[in-house]
Order: sequence, then C-alpha cells, then structure tokens
Amino acid sequence: MSIDDELRAVLYEIELNKLKANELAKELQIIEVKTAELANAHETLKNLREVKNKNALTPVGGGCFVKTKIIDTNKVLLSFGANTFGDLPIEKAIDEINNRINTLNGEKNKIIKNIGNIERK
Repeated sequence: MSIDDELRAVLYEIELNKLKANELAKELQIIEVKTAELANAHETLKNLREVKNKNALTPVGGGCFVKTKIIDTNKVLLSFGANTFGDLPIEKAIDEINNRINTLNGEKNKIIKNIGNIERK
C-alpha cells in the first residue's frame, strides 16, 4: 500500500468518525430534551399532590391553553407508547417517570462514552 493510499484511508476514517460523532451528538441532544420533559412532568406530578387551587391551564398544542379544573389528583394517565395509556396512582406514575429518566441517563452515558472513544481515535 502506497503512502497516498494510506493517507486516503486515514482521511476516510477521520471523516467517518466525524459523521459518527455528529450523529451521536444529535442523539444526545434528543435524549437531553426528553430528560428535561420528563423532569418537568416529575416536578409537576410532585406539586400536583399538594394542589390547593384546583384550576389550571392545560396546553392543547401550538402555544394554546385552555382553562381546566383539576378534579382528581390521585391518578393520572401515563403514556406507554403506541397510543397506550395507563390510569396510574400518582406515586406509581412518578416512579415510572423516574425509571424513564434513569434509562435515558444510562443511554446518555453510553453515548458520551462512545463520543469519547471516537475522539481518542
């Protein structure tokens, strides 16, 4: 193998590693957004247990909110994906959200490790 061929192979590997690192960085950003969303839900559910004022603004999308009245703070509907929801006691919903956050943090750590491995190459 000539020096030019070796140089091309090294440059190709460098470019490939840059692409991998960029994809991993995008995945990391998605995980951070999901984690922040779950942390917000966790905090809201914790505070919901102590609601004194039963009126709320509920987002319906597109920056639009409707005034609602909270009638039950003992149970919440939690999405399990694929249009499947569960009616859970608030404590179980908080536990499930904590599990999801922990799972995402594990995935985040794996991605950070993979990015570090790529950077060391």
